[in-house]
Amino acid sequence: MKICVPSMDDKGLQAPVSGHFGSATTFTIFDTETQEVEVLVNQNDHQHHGGCTPVGLLAEKKINAIICQGMGKNAITRLSQGGIDVYVTQANQVQMALDEFQKGSLEKISLDHACPGH
Repeated sequence: MKICVPSMDDKGLQAPVSGHFGSATTFTIFDTETQEVEVLVNQNDHQHHGGCTPVGLLAEKKINAIICQGMGKNAITRLSQGGIDVYVTQANQVQMALDEFQKGSLEKISLDHACPGH
């Protein structure tokens, strides 16, 4: 399984979690089978609200789940339609978010909990 955590730098599992999916500087991807970590630079980190272009990039990487602190309705809808589950966390570091996921303590994000203004 490949899990993506929007992050704020290229430090992999030690990176801080981004407060919002579309504004993340990087995306840290963890493969639970191989234990490999890949960091992708978000070329659209200053995109306008609702223009969530990272979705296509992540779909190409065959991501199964995303763990984030916040996400707009458009992104939630597009990811859901693409078969990618989205979970919400308050963790400050990528490794902590992954630990929560593996313990089963994260809930899926719903449109009701999307970031306002998106």
